Amino acid sequence: MPKTEWENDGEANDQGQYVAVIDMEDGSRPQRFIGDSHRSVADQLMTAQLHATTHIGQQRSRIRELETPEPGTAPQRFERRPLSADDRFRVVADMSDPTKAPEAIKTVVEAEFGAPIETVRERLNTAAETDQAAQAAQETRQFMEETPDFFPSQHNNQLLVSHMQMSGMAPTKKNFGIAYERLRDAGLLQAKPDVEPPPREAIPSPGTTRPRPIVTHSTGIRSSDSSATPEMRQRQPKYTRDAIEKMPAKEYQDRYKNEPGFRAAVDKLYEQRPQA
Repeated sequence: MPKTEWENDGEANDQGQYVAVIDMEDGSRPQRFIGDSHRSVADQLMTAQLHATTHIGQQRSRIRELETPEPGTAPQRFERRPLSADDRFRVVADMSDPTKAPEAIKTVVEAEFGAPIETVRERLNTAAETDQAAQAAQETRQFMEETPDFFPSQHNNQLLVSHMQMSGMAPTKKNFGIAYERLRDAGLLQAKPDVEPPPREAIPSPGTTRPRPIVTHSTGIRSSDSSATPEMRQRQPKYTRDAIEKMPAKEYQDRYKNEPGFRAAVDKLYEQRPQA
């Protein structure tokens, strides 16, 4: 428990100094306030308390900032802004002047929409892009649902989209189908795997298989005469049973379907399971 005390029972020590101690008893070094009088020590304690109080206040303010949620913002709405009598009179007068007519028309339009022309144009463009993206996503989902033979690998997806863009094809379900048939017939798409990876539980642990006996033949060459390094003579397998067991399920499925080397390693381990 934290404690405070005066050294030497509050009396001056041999050097004529008064020492007050604050010990938090938490393993940190005790604070010692030294002065040539009780007043000097008290001034130091007041300064330390001021700094501590200021720091605590700053921490509380920071905590309140972190705990205060950001308020939601309502979408900006544009309301019609009626023109004043002076504005209408000026618009009518400017309409008869060819050099001022465009600005007069702009004034009327902005008042009707309640926003600058540039803002209205930007909102319309953004809305059109959003609608187009949503429609493209819907068309893509329909194509995927109706074309189960299409293998949606990264290679196939990029190739399909690139072909459609280069051909000027809109992202519709029909065009996805046309592009898919073209690329499939040209043999450019990755085929959908026909096999599923074996369950990892079927891959035997190192202790369940009988190791093959190692037959050695004398070659007359001593190991010290070999130029190969130990690392080259004892290559570690790229895929180990431990790594495969710790691999996330999705990564295991994807790599088995798309990575021939990984598939071969798994199949080899699978073939080593003990026979019933």
